[in-house]
Amino acid sequence: TPDSHALCTPPDEFRAHMACLARDFHPIGLEELVRAAASGRIPERAVAVTLDDGYLDALTAASPILMEAGVPATFFVNTDRLDEPHERWWDVLERVFLSSTVLPSRLTLRVSGNELQLVTATAAERKEALETLNRTVWPLDARARATMLDDVLTWSGADRSPRQTHRVMTADEVRVLASRPGHTIGAHSVHHLSLTLQPADTKQREIVENKSALERLLGRPLNLFSYPYGECDAATVGAVGEAGFHAAVTVEAGLVTSGTNRLLLPRYEIGPRQRADFPSRLRDIFDTCLLTR
Repeated sequence: TPDSHALCTPPDEFRAHMACLARDFHPIGLEELVRAAASGRIPERAVAVTLDDGYLDALTAASPILMEAGVPATFFVNTDRLDEPHERWWDVLERVFLSSTVLPSRLTLRVSGNELQLVTATAAERKEALETLNRTVWPLDARARATMLDDVLTWSGADRSPRQTHRVMTADEVRVLASRPGHTIGAHSVHHLSLTLQPADTKQREIVENKSALERLLGRPLNLFSYPYGECDAATVGAVGEAGFHAAVTVEAGLVTSGTNRLLLPRYEIGPRQRADFPSRLRDIFDTCLLTR
């Protein structure tokens, strides 16, 4: 199955990575790391594991491996359509344009009042069309995005039923995940919009309603937030703080220290290149930090 955004880690690799963390490092929960940073007493080689987007395989694949290794983790979840199994927009588009489905040779869409024409006759053209649509969808609000996806699915005739391998969790599944030892649920906005490109009222609604929906679902306060796509600016960071979150994570690479802004916590993404030599890469990160102190 295509993974054009490099979001997937094979279970065997993930198991090896978590075993490495448990053996050679000090895995702690993200909330514990935030408290330790505030006190100036971060344990040596402390590592916090986070997973974004609320995919079902966080529950079915990642969670058992994490519990087996004794590694805590925070799972950042969106709350749009929690009562309805569905796929993220990027997976829907990838399924349409990179699968073996026979497509019409041309696609014409109206997006934000503008006409968009794409040629889709060959595999190369379909890949280029997908890249164009990814860029087009990124800044849209939830309604415009849903309309565009519906238009693409109608044009393609593709199967609309969500795949178990690609869908996100439902409310009941989020509850199950939250009940497991060492697992914490965090917020990730309602619709996974690019918050920096949304007007102030949409930005605030996406953050506040996501928090309150998850708190109602789980019956407990929610303190952690992950910026969708890792994108944040001063207004977005301010809105997250005003909503009452104790900490928020980005996708900027770096180590958390006592001086780190708790609403701009850095993270290291583990993609295909980083997975290749996970233990030594992680050791290098800590060793480099020690040398530069």
